[in-house]
Amino acid sequence: MTEYHYGNLQIKRTPMILIANFLIYLAFFCAFMEKFTFYFRGEWYFDSGYTMTSPYLSYSRIFGIVAFCLFILTVAITILQKKHFYGLGMFLIITSCLVWSLFWSIHAYFEGVSPARLIFLTGSPLVFLYVLYFWLGMQENFYKVFSRCCKIVAPVALILTLYYEFDFATQYGFSTRATASPIYIWFQIGLFASVYTLFSDNNQKNKWYEWICVILAGWAGVLTGSRSYLILSMIFIYFFLSKRFGKKPFSIKAILVFTFVLVVLIISMEGLFVDTYNLYLSRLNEDTRTGQYNTFLDQVSLGNLLIGGGILASYSYAGISNYVYFDNQIILLMFRYGVVGVILYEYVILKTMFSSMGSDKSQLWIILLLWELALFGLSVYFPIDTGLMHVIVLVAAGRIHTLNLKRKMKISL
Repeated sequence: MTEYHYGNLQIKRTPMILIANFLIYLAFFCAFMEKFTFYFRGEWYFDSGYTMTSPYLSYSRIFGIVAFCLFILTVAITILQKKHFYGLGMFLIITSCLVWSLFWSIHAYFEGVSPARLIFLTGSPLVFLYVLYFWLGMQENFYKVFSRCCKIVAPVALILTLYYEFDFATQYGFSTRATASPIYIWFQIGLFASVYTLFSDNNQKNKWYEWICVILAGWAGVLTGSRSYLILSMIFIYFFLSKRFGKKPFSIKAILVFTFVLVVLIISMEGLFVDTYNLYLSRLNEDTRTGQYNTFLDQVSLGNLLIGGGILASYSYAGISNYVYFDNQIILLMFRYGVVGVILYEYVILKTMFSSMGSDKSQLWIILLLWELALFGLSVYFPIDTGLMHVIVLVAAGRIHTLNLKRKMKISL
């Protein structure tokens, strides 16, 4: 058994911990490769919106299954290594999420959905199983490993976002926007990995690295042509600037600096990307949600949302008789698995976020704020699934919970 020091903590590295560390690195790599191979050498095409083919889909699925199994195995090792859990209430909630996931996964199996397919479906019941990653974030050693992985993934994912944005623009121009595509997938991963890295409580950060991530996230968000992703990137930039210049989220200095950056960004966009600028102007008052909400609520009763209809629950929308998706991911989860599962899941996220606001100097809770805004319908084509982005968010939530307990109990966990 070896030991190492992390800040004031002395952490024992048992053979099982070393194995778990290796599994995290391997799982992170496989999760990244799942997304990379999904659209590798794909071609753009139109199918109710511009998206891209997946010529290496089978390889992507293999990477995804391996990543899922490795992450679950790592969680199992973590639970076996930990002698007791901090916070009985949170332990019971997470255990209830596990039971809820198991129940609806069995229900999906009897509806003809294979276990392998569950891993890749948006709004899968495995979403509730993923709150187990909360425990990974509570382990100092594993949190450090995740920080290293996110530090690499963040700029790479944002660069890939820009690559696909320019690749799409060379064919269709910046006046057209893609829909469900690698542009959105890589931006989601890049944005949340950047927030995880820049707002973590690890003080060993490079200022140049931070500014590179912020600039990449800003321009990648702008060039998506999506109002929602632009808003998310601007929220990220604002809180980064407030931390860098104002020390407090809503200081006058932070607001002035952000206003200046926003003006420079608008002027630059108008000069360098006129088509993108005009695209945003043309969509300022566009309403893309009310119609779907009205159609959904006309067909789905409150009882359906309270009880849930399973993974194949559907309604008629846009000429499709069995439409199974909804832009608001929280409503989608309620539609499929009822209000109980949503309350359990949201308790983990919201309890952690609100208990950290105002007391967490690192402001890592911002990652949960962006996550909630996206889930509640701010962002289109934003999936709640078993992908890398979801893992990052829940590990961050576990870390925030640990920091909250440290402040409350005044002990080193």
